[in-house]
Amino acid sequence: MINEEIRYYKLNAILAVTASGQHVIGCDAENPTAMRDYLNVLNEHNKKKNSILNIISHDLMGPIGIIQSVSSLLTDPETFPGEQRVRQYLSLINRTSKKCIDLIRNFINQEFIESFGVKLVKKRIELVSKMQVMMDEYDNSEVELRKNFTLSSNMDKI
Repeated sequence: MINEEIRYYKLNAILAVTASGQHVIGCDAENPTAMRDYLNVLNEHNKKKNSILNIISHDLMGPIGIIQSVSSLLTDPETFPGEQRVRQYLSLINRTSKKCIDLIRNFINQEFIESFGVKLVKKRIELVSKMQVMMDEYDNSEVELRKNFTLSSNMDKI
């Protein structure tokens, strides 16, 4: 350890035979620490990227599933009797697709911030109320999608 820093060295030994038949071992040394550190940083960023992509793909599936269901209802002439129902469906599609776009923008902004080494400000949120806002959106589409959504929590605030 030099200056409280661990360093690694790679020695490459070479066996050579001189013209007189004498065996000589030579070696060169290289310091792979920088490359190792670089690879560690790359691996950490790769893990972070994969984690974020998994979260985003999961978070987008719900809203995109709603868009798909509602749009399929719009193509079925037996599903809606009049224009009011169509406007409700279109409003739901509009809100849901806006949420997907916002999610993607937030992801891009997050990646931009992290790529420049800016610390992300983390704050606590009240989870039950956040979930209730999301459930209100799903409640608005319950009848149209022919699905029932419920939210239950053993605590009022988390």
